[in-house]
Amino acid sequence: MTSAQGAAMTTSVGRLSQLTRLADTAVALARHSTHGRVLVVRDLGTAGVERAVAMHAKLTKHDLQVRVLGPPEVIESAHRIGPTAALVIDLSSQGVGEADLLAAHLNIPLLAVDDEYSFLPQVDIAVVERTSDAIALRSSAHHDAALAQVAVSPLGPWSAIIMRLEDQIVHLRDAEIRVRRRHGFLEIDVSGPTGLRRYRGHRCRLEPVGGCFAVARDGLQRGELHGPLLLQVYARRFTAHLHRP
Repeated sequence: MTSAQGAAMTTSVGRLSQLTRLADTAVALARHSTHGRVLVVRDLGTAGVERAVAMHAKLTKHDLQVRVLGPPEVIESAHRIGPTAALVIDLSSQGVGEADLLAAHLNIPLLAVDDEYSFLPQVDIAVVERTSDAIALRSSAHHDAALAQVAVSPLGPWSAIIMRLEDQIVHLRDAEIRVRRRHGFLEIDVSGPTGLRRYRGHRCRLEPVGGCFAVARDGLQRGELHGPLLLQVYARRFTAHLHRP
C-alpha cells in the first residue's frame, strides 16, 4: 500500500466514523422529540451527495423519516415543511449557513460538526445557543418572516412609495425594492429610472402613496401592498449540538 492510499483510507474511515457519531446523536435527539422526521442539509457536489446518502441509510435503519435538502432548496422548503421535524443535520460546508436558517425558522435543534470547541479535549459534544437573522414583515395584511429577502415591486406605471429608513426619508417612483439581511442589518437595493441605489439600516418602513405594489417573500408572492409595511431584521435563537471533528 502506498502512503497516498493509506492517507486516503484514513480520511475515508474518519469521515465514516464522523457520520456514524452524528447519526447516533441524531437518533438520540429524535427519540426525545414528538416528531421523528430528520432534515439533512447536504453539501454541493458528488461528495456531498454521497455523504447524505450514507447518513440517510444510517438514520432509516432506526425507523426515522429523513429528508435531504441541497443548499439551494433550503429556503423555499423551510416555508413548506411546517412543524413536522425533530432536528436538522448540517453536512454542508462550514459557513454556508442554510442549515442554521432552517433550524432557527422551524425552532428545532441543529446537529453539526464544528471545530470551535476542539480546544476542550474533554468535550465531545458542545450544546450551545446560536442565532440566525431573519426579516420581519409587519402590516395590516402581512405578519410574516423572510429568511433571505423581501421584494416590493410596482404592478403598473406611475407608482410612488415613501421609504423611511432610520433618519432618512426617501421618495421613490417606479422603483423595484429588494431587501436582504446581512450581519444584523437590512441591505436595500432600489432599482428605478435613475439607476441602482443602495441603503442600509436595521428597520425600514415602506408607505405606498400611488399605484399598486406586489410583495414577495423569499421568491413567493404574498399579495399586494395597500398600506405601510414595516421591515425589520431580528435574531432567532436555536440550540446547536456541535460535535468535535
